[in-house]
Amino acid sequence: MAHPSTRIEVGARVMGAHAPELHGREHDDTYAAQARRPPGFAAYQQNTARTIPVIALTPTSRQDEAARRRTPREYQHPGPAARTGPPR
Repeated sequence: MAHPSTRIEVGARVMGAHAPELHGREHDDTYAAQARRPPGFAAYQQNTARTIPVIALTPTSRQDEAARRRTPREYQHPGPAARTGPPR
């Protein structure tokens, strides 16, 4: 990804984020963790020959970081957020 800085929406909140693509073992471990969550998610990779990208989202300002620590569970995560989707 040429420019990993972005803005994301979490509920009604819009914030800056650093969004690099993960590679190697970090990609594989994060994808595997995500694939264990929703039923059928792992089938995306089985249905394509390409590697599905995984993007890690990290808040970029102190205000965003503070919000991450105090917001509901859906925004709290132990590591990088995995964002993947069906093959395009």
